[in-house]
Amino acid sequence: MAEAHANSAATISRYLTELDEIAGVFRTLRDQRAELSLRFEDHGERHTARVLDVDGGRFLLDDIKPRSGLALLNRAVPFSFTARSGGLSAFADGLAVEDIATDRGVPYFLVPLPSRLLTHQRRAVERFRLPLDIAKRKGAAIVLHHGEQKLQGRIVDISAGGCRAEFDGLMVPPLPVDETMERCIMRIPHLLEIEARCAVRHRTALANPPRVVCGLEFLRMSVSDRRRLELLIQRLSDGAAVRSSGAA
Repeated sequence: MAEAHANSAATISRYLTELDEIAGVFRTLRDQRAELSLRFEDHGERHTARVLDVDGGRFLLDDIKPRSGLALLNRAVPFSFTARSGGLSAFADGLAVEDIATDRGVPYFLVPLPSRLLTHQRRAVERFRLPLDIAKRKGAAIVLHHGEQKLQGRIVDISAGGCRAEFDGLMVPPLPVDETMERCIMRIPHLLEIEARCAVRHRTALANPPRVVCGLEFLRMSVSDRRRLELLIQRLSDGAAVRSSGAA
């Protein structure tokens, strides 16, 4: 159902102490939909969770399994975590929930970013090409609000961290690389409708027919929209796995 695109970039193992670098690793864990293994003080049971998002100096913890972990997080029991996904590994301890919030009755937990984070090799996030029934029949539309302009295009592929979009014709003036878009609206009928603040990370002009392809990074979105996006990515990932096993 999906076509994965990924590349790798290795880094040496080291402890991070700069908040911006630590936040960047948690965003990578979010984008890779990495499973976090949680160990609570004085509790032997292993729990898992995922990073829903990163907000300022905190990360949002979601999808706690088994459910006994919810009570421990509610009580702010200190914990450590280990995460491995692709080429990325990370570890931190001395963490505790600072606040609890809910989205449509489902809780998520706000945890201050650690002051010290052990990391290993990193890898870029997988992108999933939208299958033809979504891209053509259902439509996968994107609208960028750039000043007074409203640019309408099509989503080509998508990940938890961004998407690639195609716009007909040649933009005049062209979108500057690293330009921030305060509103980026994505709609796939019956599957997804979200809004995000995004940035243009690359731009390529093509001919025959004239069009522009842009790589967009999602900078900020609501918790509800983040969860909707995660569900779509999971669906595309599951479809890719099914197709891969069928071809084998």
